[in-house]
Amino acid sequence: GISTVPKEMLDGIHLLPFFNCGGLTKNLRQHLLWFSSGGTASVIHYDVYNNQYCLFSGSKRFAFWHPTNSKKIESKEFGWYQADEEDIEEQAYGEYAKLNVSDVDLARFPGWDTLSWKDATIEAGDCLVFPNSWYHHVAATSERSLAVNVWFSDSSNFDQESCDKVTSLGFNQTKSIFTFGDCQYSDEETECSLKRAWKRHHKNSAEKTEL
Repeated sequence: GISTVPKEMLDGIHLLPFFNCGGLTKNLRQHLLWFSSGGTASVIHYDVYNNQYCLFSGSKRFAFWHPTNSKKIESKEFGWYQADEEDIEEQAYGEYAKLNVSDVDLARFPGWDTLSWKDATIEAGDCLVFPNSWYHHVAATSERSLAVNVWFSDSSNFDQESCDKVTSLGFNQTKSIFTFGDCQYSDEETECSLKRAWKRHHKNSAEKTEL
């Protein structure tokens, strides 16, 4: 199943340290919670945004194909469909390749074996970051899995001022500063509250000192 991350979980999930400064927090689009009883798999598709994908339980394998393969992959010969234009029995949306990735019928979809591809297996506690437009397929093992992702756009300019401000406030930039709960998510320009993160950081530091 898929849903937005529940409000109660937002402050327990961090953006990775590369979000700490530079401007990417202005481009946060959406967060989602992915949960599976096991043995599920996606279709081959691409996302229009970059992706931070973190797994809390279970194991998942990703397969990736470079966007330079778009003319081949997005063809009927490779099993590509546009769900809103095709007569497809199951519920579906968007564009994707409809084929059994674990056992591709090369007689019906010749050419997949000629494409170079990369794969990555992640376990509980791992995060994977990958750019927009890469075609990918995700398969979960037979055990239950729980994951969270956040989609974000590229930044046209590096915001050095934001890095200077983070440094001046005493943050350790090698560690995550922002939680999902510190941030806004929108198709427009977004923002993460440095003030909120600073208050939490100093509260946690004070509690550790008392202990």
